[in-house]
Amino acid sequence: MENKKNKSFERISISTKCHVINIQDATNFDLGFPDLKVIPSWLIGNKKLITSNYSYIVRDRISLIENDPIEGIAFRVRLKGINEVSRSQGKRKLSIKSKNTKRNAKNELISINRDVGGIFYCNIYKADTFNRLLVELFHPVEGYSIVEMLLKEYPDIYCKFE
Repeated sequence: MENKKNKSFERISISTKCHVINIQDATNFDLGFPDLKVIPSWLIGNKKLITSNYSYIVRDRISLIENDPIEGIAFRVRLKGINEVSRSQGKRKLSIKSKNTKRNAKNELISINRDVGGIFYCNIYKADTFNRLLVELFHPVEGYSIVEMLLKEYPDIYCKFE
């Protein structure tokens, strides 16, 4: 009998550039991939994955002339290897201080995103049980891991997750 494995949970490992379309919080994003050819077709057509269509217009910095709209598919992703300390301890609610720190982490990522023009390098691994792709993000200029940065800068909020 043929093994009918659920492809949405197959392990994949793809390294590519990505655009941050939306930051949900410091560990959950919507990412677009400029080169969809690097993404397996079964993954693009997977109806279980959380996706959305997006479009944006790029203006020339000098003339301010608008180019044709760029359209794509954004995938909901989760950073691989990181968890909230409160969740790992079984707590349901964050303290006010923790909520503010978590907001600061999101704002820091928004700032980095602006600084680098929304482009990061990423490794895509697989889909999780919540239909998000698990990814690692890397700063495109300095090369550091976003997960490692969050673990170092916000140890009261985030911990490693295996």
